[in-house]
Amino acid sequence: MQTKDAVKLRERWTKKGNPLCEHRNLEREFNSEVATGNYICTTCGESGLGNEWQKKQRSPEKSTL
Repeated sequence: MQTKDAVKLRERWTKKGNPLCEHRNLEREFNSEVATGNYICTTCGESGLGNEWQKKQRSPEKSTL
């Protein structure tokens, strides 16, 4: 998915009131023909580094105490 398309998705998602998204479908992000290393959620347009970022986001933080 192109970066510009992800921006449009995020804008539409924000207009819906930013509902919770599970980020189940990810695609590699490209800027023109160059892969950025990020993956984009095809539902809400959020992006993150690598194809596992959404799993890290959902997991609860563990206390080191």
